Amino acid sequence: MLRLLFLLIICISVTGCIDNAYDLTKLETDEDSQIVIGNDNSEFKMPLVTIKFSVASLNKAGQNGSVSITELMDEVHVWLPSTLPGGVDYIEIGRLMQDGVYLNSIVTALLDEMNANEQKRREVCSLIAQKYRGQVLAILDGLVSDAIITYIRNLSDEDAAEAIAKLYIQYNGIVAEAVRYIDYEFLLGLQMEDISFDIPSIDISEELYDMLVENLAPENRQKSMNGLYIYGTIESDLPISFEINPRLQGLRTELGKISVSEGVNNLNEVRLSADDLYTLTQGYGATFITSVNLGRYYINKKLSSEHTVSIKLKLRKTGGLKL
Repeated sequence: MLRLLFLLIICISVTGCIDNAYDLTKLETDEDSQIVIGNDNSEFKMPLVTIKFSVASLNKAGQNGSVSITELMDEVHVWLPSTLPGGVDYIEIGRLMQDGVYLNSIVTALLDEMNANEQKRREVCSLIAQKYRGQVLAILDGLVSDAIITYIRNLSDEDAAEAIAKLYIQYNGIVAEAVRYIDYEFLLGLQMEDISFDIPSIDISEELYDMLVENLAPENRQKSMNGLYIYGTIESDLPISFEINPRLQGLRTELGKISVSEGVNNLNEVRLSADDLYTLTQGYGATFITSVNLGRYYINKKLSSEHTVSIKLKLRKTGGLKL
């Protein structure tokens, strides 16, 4: 009886959210004379792990190494028109990859603004001089004189920006098409690297583990009164929506694709096997790995290093606990 009371105290201290069925007034003895806390309608819930990361973990693979998402979005603002088609305050990054008409409408709006607005024209030409000068000059090779190509190639970034801005006016159609190509290439390349985090073994006692897995129903039984499940939430304050497809390397459990927007997002509950729980709590833990597909980005909300994403995974055990 002392051992029973001790184990019950462990359960309460770990979770703080045990179903009312798990109390000493509802102890039952089954046909094998084993003591059971709760019944088939009971639930036991406990936190498993919280994975928290900042935008510094989100990067795009670049030719000269990774590019942070904050740096990437700063550049996005240059390659977008000040007023987006339709007057909306966001771009749908995933749609850029799939809808050529949508992509073309954004790029055309940028070129129209460059034609009418000197400040925007200088902003884009300054970026070209710093990062895309070689590509633009390669496109213009044979379309403008070799002397112009050589002259711009050898200028400082500041002087090259001024020269490209003047060239944009002088050879508007030709240079505009070069800008269109670079803008297309940039917007179609807004893909993030996978992110990963090691999850160390979660510290729960072997006694509690045994209680959780003692009377589990077979895994192939979809709906069971005695099952283990992972569920939880993802909280994000990023001004951008995204989709993740996380997996816990080392486990068979798959969490599936999850859409995340600003605020609190619920994770779909999935079945967890006894073997996977053992790996998480008594074994070596797991590695959280996910792809990140960017969705809707609100351009009037500045993305900063202060923004974070928090993933909270919890465990739910249904049915009674055997001691």
